[in-house]
Amino acid sequence: MGSRFLYERILCTGANGFLGTALCKRILNMENPLCHELILLDLSAPDYPTSSSSGVKAIPLVCDLNEPNAIDLLKKNNALAGVDGVIHLAGSVHLHPTSVISQCLESFDGNTKIAASLLAILPKDLEYFLYSSTMSVYDVSECSHIEAGNIPVSPTSAYGAGKLAVEKLLNIFGENNKISIGIFRMVSLYGPGKRSPYDTRSIPRFISAALKAKRLDQSEKVSIKGDGKVKTDYLYIEDAVDALIAALERRATGIINLGSGRGISLRDTFEIIKNISGAKLTLEHQKHQGGKDFIFDIRPAQETLNWKPKTSFEVGIANEFRYLSEEEQ
Repeated sequence: MGSRFLYERILCTGANGFLGTALCKRILNMENPLCHELILLDLSAPDYPTSSSSGVKAIPLVCDLNEPNAIDLLKKNNALAGVDGVIHLAGSVHLHPTSVISQCLESFDGNTKIAASLLAILPKDLEYFLYSSTMSVYDVSECSHIEAGNIPVSPTSAYGAGKLAVEKLLNIFGENNKISIGIFRMVSLYGPGKRSPYDTRSIPRFISAALKAKRLDQSEKVSIKGDGKVKTDYLYIEDAVDALIAALERRATGIINLGSGRGISLRDTFEIIKNISGAKLTLEHQKHQGGKDFIFDIRPAQETLNWKPKTSFEVGIANEFRYLSEEEQ
């Protein structure tokens, strides 16, 4: 008699991060469960309930894949035995060193090296590997509306280069071992959920300023580079989870660009957050050479995954602001 699960054991790295938390919570509580067991690997234990309404067994695994002995311990303890699905979300995003060489080394350690070490100890019965990549593998200064296959990859940051190197490793690994590989290049995600204190991207920065202005009943200044008219694609966290769940169910392969397909300028983002929060905010412009709009063509993702984003930017921002307001209380 066959298993009622699509996967016996799924390993999720970065299970306690922004995307990992939302995705693992969904997997644990799906009406039709994806897997029998879900291994939640991260630097710390999950700070969300790991009980499952659908009978999925959660296995927290605290591990720093950057530690020299971590991989050896996982292998020695046979911790990944029986894993037939991997969701690899772990990696370095916020690079701190100021020199380019230092950033390259940190991206290599936090992205490329981790992935290579993980691939070396995965069981031979692995069937599907899902990798969360990034829009930073493209040269965003030269792109506009990106369709899969018609824009060459050309990362301009150490982070993008490190993520692209992982993509190349996975393609080689998958081909040599007959394993299905799905690579998802994502735009910036937003929405309710825990954020890294090092996250200096526009949306969390604007909301943080709005909350401070409300708390202190004073005006706060927010700075942006350029005139704020360049449009960028953003994807709501739950829409991203919907896409990845669909990918896991279909074992979608190849490279798929994930975004909303809609561009929002920094100026409009600022105004939306200002209106939703009711905070006293002013915008300061710093001199910066203008870039180009960056918007994913999501038609290939829609067709492959039978998926489409459901949440408007305004609703998503309101949800994130409400969540962070409640966290402050």
